[in-house]
Amino acid sequence: MPRSSPDPSTPRSTYSLRPRTRPRVEAPLRLTDLFDDVLEQCLPLQIADAARAAASCRALLRAWQRPSFARRLELPDTPMRADGALACLRRLADAGNPSARFRLGVARVYESSAAEAGEGYEEGLRLLKSLAEPPPEENLGALRGDALFEIWHLTKDGDERERLLRRAASEGHVASQIELHGTSKSHLQTLGLRRPLDVSGVFSPAWLTASENILASPSAERDREEATASRHYCDRPGCVRWRFRKREVRKREAVGLTGSPYIRLWKCGRCRCACYCSKACQTLAWPRPHREAAGGR
Repeated sequence: MPRSSPDPSTPRSTYSLRPRTRPRVEAPLRLTDLFDDVLEQCLPLQIADAARAAASCRALLRAWQRPSFARRLELPDTPMRADGALACLRRLADAGNPSARFRLGVARVYESSAAEAGEGYEEGLRLLKSLAEPPPEENLGALRGDALFEIWHLTKDGDERERLLRRAASEGHVASQIELHGTSKSHLQTLGLRRPLDVSGVFSPAWLTASENILASPSAERDREEATASRHYCDRPGCVRWRFRKREVRKREAVGLTGSPYIRLWKCGRCRCACYCSKACQTLAWPRPHREAAGGR
């Protein structure tokens, strides 16, 4: 039977619409397709949940497949899950993300198990140096000062240490400026600080988050307690910098293992027991508990 043409005088809204015999179904996009670890680690929880429940998220998938997306992804200033943090950071660092390179560099230098096995230090130092000497077109902001200050900690040569510290201070790095000019009241005022110092006013969110990621490891506290005979830690609570004790360095070098990381530690002039990696760490630890233990007023 021939199909009749619609009457032009009939309003369009009165036509009955035929249902599609084969409805178009969008295949659900799994988080594994969107690099599950990166989404869960780097996106706020509500966005990750929305992506998990979405029937289709092809635009996000296409965006993630572009290297520029991973390079420009802003990492949150909160610790990542300990079980997937390194895998997530490595994936983003390989794509060129500066925040991931810094956090992975710090983790590889100071992460206990990798250091004991003689692994990770060279990789971590290489990542930090890539941030200290970035290409001219790469704008790193405060990360460059963070990287320079960290390399200063890991450098033995005195002249090179001085050069690195001054470069970090010229980038506006607060802890470097404290190291150069001290913690007098007038100098702290020029930095917009006052005693007692707050850790968030001295160290950047990137460094604090990198430290919290290391401390969030399930074995971090146990490792620190068990390794006091072979390692010497900075005594400021929350600082993850440490070095092997001299006798341990000799043992490791005798079997072909590296004695790094090398961190210069200074003893407290009052108690001669507590050691700190910088003036900033010592000043932050002075109000409590160290002031009471050292008998300071």
